[in-house]
Amino acid sequence: MAKPFTPTYEVGGPVPKLSIIIPAYNEEKNIYQTIDRIVKVHDRLGYDYEVLVVVDGSPDKTATVAKSHRSKNLRVLSYQPNRGKGYALKYGTSHALGEIITFTDAGGDFDPKQFDKFVKLLEIFDADFVLGSKRHPASKVNYPRRRRIFSKIYQLMIKILFGLNVTDTQAGLKFLKRDVARDVVSRALVKQYAFDLEMLVIAHQLGYKRIFEAPIELDFNAVSSGINFKTIKKMIIDTLAIFYRARILNYYRKQKMIKEKTQKIQKIGKKLVGRNYLIAGGAGFLGANLTKKILEEGGQVVVVDNLQTGNIRNLGELKKFKNFRFKKWDICQPLKIRDHFDYVLNLACPASPPKYYLDPIKTLETNSIGTENLLKFANKNNARFFHTSTSEVYGDPKEHPQKESYSGNVEPYAMRSCYDEGKRYAEALIYQAQHQKNVNTGVVRVFNTYGPMMDPDDGRVVSNFVKQALSGEDITIQGSGRQTRSFCFVDDLVEVMMKFIHSDLEGPINIGNPKEFTILELAKKVIELTGSKSKIIHIEPAISDPKIRRPDITLVKKLLGWQPKIELEEGLKRTIDWFSEIGF
Repeated sequence: MAKPFTPTYEVGGPVPKLSIIIPAYNEEKNIYQTIDRIVKVHDRLGYDYEVLVVVDGSPDKTATVAKSHRSKNLRVLSYQPNRGKGYALKYGTSHALGEIITFTDAGGDFDPKQFDKFVKLLEIFDADFVLGSKRHPASKVNYPRRRRIFSKIYQLMIKILFGLNVTDTQAGLKFLKRDVARDVVSRALVKQYAFDLEMLVIAHQLGYKRIFEAPIELDFNAVSSGINFKTIKKMIIDTLAIFYRARILNYYRKQKMIKEKTQKIQKIGKKLVGRNYLIAGGAGFLGANLTKKILEEGGQVVVVDNLQTGNIRNLGELKKFKNFRFKKWDICQPLKIRDHFDYVLNLACPASPPKYYLDPIKTLETNSIGTENLLKFANKNNARFFHTSTSEVYGDPKEHPQKESYSGNVEPYAMRSCYDEGKRYAEALIYQAQHQKNVNTGVVRVFNTYGPMMDPDDGRVVSNFVKQALSGEDITIQGSGRQTRSFCFVDDLVEVMMKFIHSDLEGPINIGNPKEFTILELAKKVIELTGSKSKIIHIEPAISDPKIRRPDITLVKKLLGWQPKIELEEGLKRTIDWFSEIGF
C-alpha cells in the first residue's frame, strides 16, 4: 500500500471558519487546479478554512492527484464504490469542522474569489442558507444555451411542485451554517442529481426560512460538467420522488417529529441532566472520549484546552452536541469562567514522549501550576475534582504487576522525568488539597490506552503501528520488542472513569487492562488485522523505556465492580477502522 498523504489541521490549530466541500468523480484533469485556486485565494484571507475533497469511488487518479497538493488546509476523503454526489456531500458534511459549510464543483466552474462574499452575507443577515443564483440580475455567467433552456424548464417545474421562493436550485454554490447543514443534509435520501433541490425542500419543511440568493460568477467547464438525456431522466425521477416524500408522505416533517420525540425520551432517561462539568484537556484522546460520553448522558460540558496537543478533529466531533461549549485556555493561567460546576475533571497534559519532549518545562508547569489552578477552581465551586494520573508514576517497575501501594522506580533527573515526576508532583498536591483544604478529590492511574480519537502523530505504540501498517511502511520497534505493555480499549476505560468520577472514592486507583503483551506481539497482530505487507524492523530503544508494565486491578474490581471487557483483537479492529475513516 502506498503511504497516504493525510493533510489535516496542525494540532493546536483553531477551528476553521469555513469548510469547502468538493465532491469529485473522474476529475483527475481538473481537481488539482480547482484546489490550487481555492487555496491561493483563501490563504490571503484573515480566517482559517479547510478544503475537503470527497472522492466518490472514482476509478481514475482523482484521489492521487488531489493528495499531491501540499496545502496544510486540505483533507482528501475517499471510499468505494461510487455512490453519487448526494452521498459525497453527506459524507463531507459529517467530516467538516468549519462554522460555515459550502459545496462547490470539482470542475472549477466557480471563481473562489466570490466565496468570501457569501460568507459575509451569511454573517450579516444571520442567514440559514445563502444560495448562488444564475438568475440574479448581478450574476455573470458563461452558460451554454442548451443548459439555459433546460434550467428554465426545470425551475418552472420546481416552482409548480414545491412552491419554493428561489430562482435557482441547481447552481451548485451554497453556503450554510454548520448546524443547519448537518440537520438538513443528514435527512437527504437522493444520492445523485437532485440533491441540491432536496436540501432546499428539507430546509423549507424543517422551518429554515432565512434563505438568501446572491449573484455568482460562473464559467461553465465543458470538460467537467455535462448533461444528456440520461441525466435529465434521472433528475426528473429524483425530483418526483422528492415531491412524493414531501407532499404525499410528509416524510421530512414526520422524521423531524420522530427525532424530537426520541430526543425528549432520551433526555428523560439521561442520568447526567442538570450536572455541570468543566473538563480540562477535553480535546485530547482520553478527554474527548470522556467528554463525548458525558454529553451523551445529558451533562452540560465546558471544555478548556490550549490545543497544544489536543486535536481539532476531536472538537468537531464534540460540537455536534448542543450541551457542549469550548473555551481555548491554558490552565497554567487562573480560570476566568463564571459558570458554576459540579465536577472539575483534569485530563490536561501531553501524554506521549514525543509530545512532552517538545516542551518539557511546559509539561512540568501543566502538572504543577495547572493542577493547582484547577484545584483552586474546584474548591471555589465546591466541586468534585477528578485527576488522571498515569502508570508512569511507577517508572521502570521492580514490582510486577503494579499495585497502588508500590512507590515506583522513577528517574528524577532525566529527560523522561518531566512527565513522570510531573505526575507524581500533581498527586502530592492533590493529596494536600484533600487533607488540608477538604477538596473532594479523586485520582486514577491510567495504563496504556488506545482507540478512536487518538492523534495519529502522537508517537504512541498503537497509533504508530497502525499508521505504519496502513501506509505499507516498515513497523518500527524500539529495542528488542520483548518489553511488555497492557493495552486497554478506550470504551472500557471511559466506563470505569465514569464510575469513579461519580463516586466519593479518593484513590489513587489503577485502571487499565491486566492482559499483558510484548510489543512484538502487538506489531504482528496489527499486521495481521490490517492485511499489510509491512516488515518489522528494530531501532534504538526509547529513553528510559520501562521493560514491563501491567496493572493490578484488584482494588477497582472490589470498589467499583469493574473489569475490562474488550479483547485486544476487537479493540484493534475498531481502532484500525477509525484510522481508515480519517484517511489512512
